[in-house]
Amino acid sequence: MSGFRPIFWGMLFLFGGRIGGWDLLPDAIGYGLIYIGFSRLSRQGGPFASGRPLPLILLVMSLPTLHLSWLPGSWLGVVYPIGLAALQLSMVYSLIKGIQQLAMAQNRLDLYDMARNCWRLYAIGCCLSIAISGLLRISLLLVLAGLFMLLVRVLMLVLLSRCGRTFMEREGSPPVGV
Repeated sequence: MSGFRPIFWGMLFLFGGRIGGWDLLPDAIGYGLIYIGFSRLSRQGGPFASGRPLPLILLVMSLPTLHLSWLPGSWLGVVYPIGLAALQLSMVYSLIKGIQQLAMAQNRLDLYDMARNCWRLYAIGCCLSIAISGLLRISLLLVLAGLFMLLVRVLMLVLLSRCGRTFMEREGSPPVGV
């Protein structure tokens, strides 16, 4: 099995949802799956190897977010989510750069371009989300930024699915699809 499959499922866990402040799909499980995927892909070296510790750090840092009752009203309510977002942005950057490296090695310019566009949209979406939620607190803009990030994350899942079907682990092995 490829590293793209656990990353795909881990990203699904990051969609999450909350009821009464409790995380329905714990981010820690998602980061654990992403770490497994990075570990498998780190044999390729490069960005996958250098980005490998990030999901593990995010796993530990996401444990307090299982329930958000402690965040509102404190200064941590602003700083903590920004720190998580910065680390997640670094993790996604490593993932995208690794995909681009594999795409170039196999002359798959379509996947290279898709990964580059996905990165650009993801970075823009993260910056918008942080700026709107931390500074402006305008609810309509928060909803629009949330919808934008939802679409970008779906695009990321499509990219991971295509990578899983396209890239081979070793010569002679079947495609490593989702």
